[in-house]
Amino acid sequence: MRYSLALLLVVLLLGGCSQKQYFDPDDTHGRVSSDDIVVDDYIKNYKPGKLIYLENGTIITKDGKQTRQIPQDQHIVNYSDGVLFTANDNNLTMNDTNKTIELSAKPLSVAKKGNILAIVLSDNSMVIYDIAQDEVVFKEKHEHSYINNKKVASPVFMNQTILFPTLDGKVSVVSLSQKKSLRNLIVATTGFVKNVIFLAVTNNTLIAATNNNVLTFGNQSLNLKEYEVANIITNKKFIYIATVDGQIIQLNHALEEQNSAKYKFAKILTLAVGDKFIYALESQNYLIKLSKDFKTSKVYDIWFNEYEKTTYIDNKLYYDNRYLKLR
Repeated sequence: MRYSLALLLVVLLLGGCSQKQYFDPDDTHGRVSSDDIVVDDYIKNYKPGKLIYLENGTIITKDGKQTRQIPQDQHIVNYSDGVLFTANDNNLTMNDTNKTIELSAKPLSVAKKGNILAIVLSDNSMVIYDIAQDEVVFKEKHEHSYINNKKVASPVFMNQTILFPTLDGKVSVVSLSQKKSLRNLIVATTGFVKNVIFLAVTNNTLIAATNNNVLTFGNQSLNLKEYEVANIITNKKFIYIATVDGQIIQLNHALEEQNSAKYKFAKILTLAVGDKFIYALESQNYLIKLSKDFKTSKVYDIWFNEYEKTTYIDNKLYYDNRYLKLR
């Protein structure tokens, strides 16, 4: 009898945990206007806000469109300083010159400025490569990280330094002239997956994020807060975060909350900021359109396959084999 009761309790607990809850708005404003939807092709690879590679070979960046078929054994690493970077195992290729650089581990992210490449490797090494000298001029390895996700941020050039996102949750500041590490800013204070997923410099403020933390550093002020980050984007004034529990939060560069909106159980796949509105693509075939002052919010029906890749670039939100023009 005691065994039967224990078994029943386990079944009830497991049954309760397995009931996944979904975003279900009381009402919607109908379907998204077909006038704002343009048919294109499916996304093969992308870097949020920087690059989209479509199945038909079209590469879309902020510099425009080009057509190029990437070999099957290579994948896109980044688009930086007008150059498309692809990789195959430990080899990094600059597609403008077809120059291939052999590295000691797989390149996960890269940034370029002039003749200098800043590269993050899969063994958590930071590398500075001088194209003119054709050699590695700096390398430093951080603590090995056993669990990472695919969102690995790219390095950022800032004045005479390079900001390297590490896989163990830090931003390493390296002097470009001295070729040495100056300091480490710890971003990840919580969570098992610690790699830096977002890194940018806006108005002389460093902004970095992991899955569980957001950090800013500017005007001699260091700020750190905990958020379960699903998506993060920035503009000149604000940081916008979509959280795992369905919130959209607006922060200033001191990480002070300016506005927020909650969409119960929403799973936000892509967050984008247009000229007048904030857009969130939700997994259950909804588009959330939120005014920038957070005073009005509308939810629209929009059909797409949640398992296909979604992203944004230049006031366009890409999903399935089409994109939505953002207003």
